[in-house]
Amino acid sequence: TLYYKCVRSTVCSEDITIKSKTVRRLEPGDIVQAIGGARTEEGANVRRVNCQLVGDTSVSGWITIQGNQGTPFLVPDGNFFNHGEKKKKKNEEEEEAEGSNNKTKEEEEEQQEEEEEVEVAKEEVKEEKKDEEEGSKEDSQQKEKDNEKAPDSSDAQKNPKPAEDEGKSIDKSAAEDAAGGEGAVEGNAAAEDGAPAAKEGETKAA
Repeated sequence: TLYYKCVRSTVCSEDITIKSKTVRRLEPGDIVQAIGGARTEEGANVRRVNCQLVGDTSVSGWITIQGNQGTPFLVPDGNFFNHGEKKKKKNEEEEEAEGSNNKTKEEEEEQQEEEEEVEVAKEEVKEEKKDEEEGSKEDSQQKEKDNEKAPDSSDAQKNPKPAEDEGKSIDKSAAEDAAGGEGAVEGNAAAEDGAPAAKEGETKAA
């Protein structure tokens, strides 16, 4: 069994005659399998072959191998055996290419996931830093409030005189009270000493 490859756009016809109904249009790269041997179409004096489209067995008909001016439409593409090897090799290449594409896609997905994880980690670090800053700010504000409520010990150390003066004033008052008491006692004693003398003078006068 021979295979042909289409190298120039042409048509596949129902009958050997060129003017017969068109079954399908062939494009460069299409592969067809010969069903029978090539024959000459007498009206146009061209060689045509009855073929079946590879990959779509529903398409079959007559195709011109070479025009009457020498323009090629089909070129031999090997027989059943080597075409089978070519097809196998092509399938392997396609599978390899597909596997490579899948691998590349998986790598891209993994890289994208890693990038997303890095972004999430960065956001978490930012949130933690923000929370720490807010906590530090709140602590500072609380300390300022506490300092405003508490008495200033430095002022008390710098100005201890009022307390000392108050203590001195109390001591002075106590001393004055004590001195006054002693004076009163002495005055009473002097008065008592003077009384007998006065009585004695009165007696002498009498």
